[in-house]
This record gives sequence, C-alpha cells and structure tokens, in this order.
Amino acid sequence: LCRDTSPQVLLGLMSNPHLEAEDVLAIVKSTSVTAAILQRVASDRRWTGHAEIRTALVRNPKTPTPVAVRLLDTLPLTELRDLAKIGGAREDLRRAAFRVLSKATSRR
Repeated sequence: LCRDTSPQVLLGLMSNPHLEAEDVLAIVKSTSVTAAILQRVASDRRWTGHAEIRTALVRNPKTPTPVAVRLLDTLPLTELRDLAKIGGAREDLRRAAFRVLSKATSRR
C-alpha cells in the first residue's frame, strides 16, 4: 500500500498504528506523493521524531515551503550545509537553510 499513488489510500494508511518508519520514509521520498500527505506526515510527532524522515520531508520538492522551513531547525548541521549549497533546491528554502546554519554556527 505504501507504493500506491492514490492520496486517499495513503492518507488512510497514515492512520494505521502498525505503520513503520521505513514505510513512511518510502512514502515521503516518493515523487508521486501529494503535498497534503507530506503535510500530514510533518504534523505527526510519531514521524517527525525520525531524522531521516525530517530530512526527506525537507528535500522533497512537493513539501510546502512553510513546512520545510519549520523543519530546518531540527536538521543536523551537515544537512543544513548541504541544503544551503545545493543549486537544485528551492531558492527560498536554500536561503532559510543558510540563515539557520549561520545562526547555529554563531552560537558556538
């Protein structure tokens, strides 16, 4: 079911208590997933507790920008450096990653 492209199926799957982090990671990395599903994953503490899922959410171009920017504070510095340098990333997300990185390195 994780590979299904139907938003209704995936939204229903998100409420399954037996869903595992690996399955959610596969969904978040998918290119056919909708913004609503990505937003649903980002709002669930069960999934945002996993660093790989947070990183995949930020890197997915379909994740709404406000959601991706909100998650930047939770990413490791190495990931922030990568996001700030990547030319293919959304420009607003790249700038936000650079701001968070600058703030984090100035606190040291």
